Amino acid sequence: MPTAEGWTQQVGPDGRPSLQFESSRGAKPPVHWADLSIQEREAKVIELGLPRFRAKQLSTHYFTHYTSNPDHMTDLPAETRAEIVGQVVQPTGQSPMASYLSSKRIVVCRTLCL
Repeated sequence: MPTAEGWTQQVGPDGRPSLQFESSRGAKPPVHWADLSIQEREAKVIELGLPRFRAKQLSTHYFTHYTSNPDHMTDLPAETRAEIVGQVVQPTGQSPMASYLSSKRIVVCRTLCL
């Protein structure tokens, strides 16, 4: 009988293989700033203890200036700039490449959808 590496066939109480029609779902990816509505972005910054207007500032940098680099966001407080951007724009577990591709997707969408 052939074997599969890293996979075990589920068997029923009678020892016969069980059919499995649904694959197990993995965890959902973290929610990205681009996935949130304006109201959700405001709620996110308020949840982090920041003033509501920070949501618009971060959105302007991300959607208009196409940057998620905290060094370019000079209108944010210098001492907490990297922490704010890390918590809001780049959720934990998201690589810089994923953020880059996400920002390029927005550029392409804005170009093609207009």
